[in-house]
Amino acid sequence: NTFPSGHAAAAVAVALELMGVVPLAGAVYLLLAISIMAGAFFGRYHYAADVLIGGAIAAINFVAVTMLT
Repeated sequence: NTFPSGHAAAAVAVALELMGVVPLAGAVYLLLAISIMAGAFFGRYHYAADVLIGGAIAAINFVAVTMLT
């Protein structure tokens, strides 16, 4: 059960939400989210598609919800 990466999705979702509230904290957390995604891939816990699609799902959902509100 590795597709998509829930860790990547959660990290990106939190980073995007923080960007709207505290931009500096959001930017820092976005770097951490990218590090989490890289670690999951390079640590061989996930394939590249797992982390990329996990992050993309979070980003797409963030944009969709933001446009609806």
